[in-house]
Amino acid sequence: MLAARVGEEVARFPRALLLRTHGFIWFQWRSSTGPYAVGWGVTGDIPVPADYDGDGKTDVAVYRAGLWFIVMSSSPNTPVAIAWGLAGNWDGLGTCRDYPLPADYDGDGKADPTVFRNGTWFQLRSSTGPVGFVWGAVGDMVPCMVTWMHNWW
Repeated sequence: MLAARVGEEVARFPRALLLRTHGFIWFQWRSSTGPYAVGWGVTGDIPVPADYDGDGKTDVAVYRAGLWFIVMSSSPNTPVAIAWGLAGNWDGLGTCRDYPLPADYDGDGKADPTVFRNGTWFQLRSSTGPVGFVWGAVGDMVPCMVTWMHNWW
């Protein structure tokens, strides 16, 4: 089981988010309602939790073969699938050539689906759309993704 500290209302009410990779069950402790669990993802998915809708709450999300599967806290009954990345760049066995790195790169309060591939960053910014730029070289790995890969698998 893995744990990350996230914020329900980022600064005021912290909550814990756990992922049990056997069965891909996400467990959350919500300060307002208590425990919550949801099944989301399959073996081989890369967990990419972030605040994709900008409501200050971390959304449950996984990355698989160029697709982002997101359950946004603002609309939990309407999951979203976003194609961003290359399908052929993930073998489902822990070898990834697109490294998913969601974060709020444009400063609008929403996480932007982003992949790093062979020295190039490909961002799907929520405010301006697709952006690509070179920062790195072929063979580089993003340090935070390396940590995730070693800890998640």
